[in-house]
Amino acid sequence: MNKFSHRYVRYFAPSAMPILMLALPICLLADPSSAQSEGNRGSPAQKYLTLLGIHSATVAPSGLAFGTVSTAINLEGESAEEDNSLALGFGLGDANNGIGIQFTASGTAATDTFDSFGYFGIKASRRLQAGAAPTYVGLAIDRLGGWGEASDTDPATTLVLTKFANLARHPVMMTIGAGTDVQDLATEPGVFLGAGIGLSTNMGVSAAWNGDYTDIGTAFKIGIHDNLRFSVSLSDAFNEVDRQQVSLGLSWSYNAAQRR
Repeated sequence: MNKFSHRYVRYFAPSAMPILMLALPICLLADPSSAQSEGNRGSPAQKYLTLLGIHSATVAPSGLAFGTVSTAINLEGESAEEDNSLALGFGLGDANNGIGIQFTASGTAATDTFDSFGYFGIKASRRLQAGAAPTYVGLAIDRLGGWGEASDTDPATTLVLTKFANLARHPVMMTIGAGTDVQDLATEPGVFLGAGIGLSTNMGVSAAWNGDYTDIGTAFKIGIHDNLRFSVSLSDAFNEVDRQQVSLGLSWSYNAAQRR
């Protein structure tokens, strides 16, 4: 199978979306970072944490289903190109006492060409250290069962380490990882890193280097609706590779386990 070299390759950086990204990635915002941070029951996060643009090592808790819709607007070129993404997923298991698993399905459609693609992803997580500053390790495999423009792509494997801590009474999540498809627009092996900080019970900000460029963003809960979140991110924030994008995302989650 060939590497994915279409212009959509920017979505395959560890994200998102997800992701949710997955946001990432994967398809990131397709990588559901808000759902992932929710699943970390051992973290000091009384305030809202998020991490946009790369994978974290945490997963959605068992029984949590989530969805993310996002729009990415390309700021480069003579006219802006807009791409819309959808990610759906759910969590199983328990990363705090065993292994947590997260399944995600992501799809993207371009408004200018009407081309579309999608794929599945799976991520496993386990807590390595408990206490006030827990540490998690995660292994993600993306681009599984691709369709459309992604039907002939190789799977991408990512190993991630995430640590939670407190900084001046604000919770922080710090992530570093390596993968098979990170650098050179997600076609070559590389490393990535990032951090998110909770500013209030409803708002968090993050910054991440995805192997090629820097993503910065913010996410917050919407009013009294604890299961709704909105995010805004700027990819290639410092115009390092001339691929600046603004992404807007709306995420929803439903925890069936808590409603039994």
